[in-house]
Amino acid sequence: MKIKICGITQEKEIPILNALQIDYVGLVFAKSKRQIQKEKAKELMKKLDPIIQVVGVFMDQPLEEVLQIASYCHLNIIQLHGKESPAYCSQLPYPIWKTMSIKEKQETENLQERLNSLYAPYIQGIVLDGPKGGSGVPFPWHWVGEKIWNQPLILAGGLTSSNVKEAIHIVSPQVVDVSSGVEEQGLKSPRKIQQFVKEIRYG
Repeated sequence: MKIKICGITQEKEIPILNALQIDYVGLVFAKSKRQIQKEKAKELMKKLDPIIQVVGVFMDQPLEEVLQIASYCHLNIIQLHGKESPAYCSQLPYPIWKTMSIKEKQETENLQERLNSLYAPYIQGIVLDGPKGGSGVPFPWHWVGEKIWNQPLILAGGLTSSNVKEAIHIVSPQVVDVSSGVEEQGLKSPRKIQQFVKEIRYG
């Protein structure tokens, strides 16, 4: 099970990520309380262990802007949270994770078939998120259940150290993605990150 910690904004959040050898770190370039400017993002990346993959999070931003930031920061993966079209995705020369915010059960029906018909072969991962990305609110995981997905499945939205094992048991994702669930007062908490990782790797 791989782990992504999303919404890194401060240099003091980096040491625990390096120490625990987190698999992915998310930097949010979309409008958000965790939004980061590309110059600061690049400085933070210099402190990260090179083994950690960096995911840039965008939402309905001009293609030129995404390409410029991705090149400037040397991003490993681009995560798209908006209504980006297949044509838009086809112009990004990076691995792409496409996010689907799940608000209603019917949205999960034939989800993989719809994604495949629209986005294959442009995406390399599917992010299933709660009804409002970054809010810390999960969708009912049993709506998805355990399926075999053509692309790696990244589960996000409302994960914490107290519920992540249950979420993994129900959905069987390849990656779990957490942000607010490892925060205290709006900043990443080394204690909460450690608890989260411990539940997944040793729980």
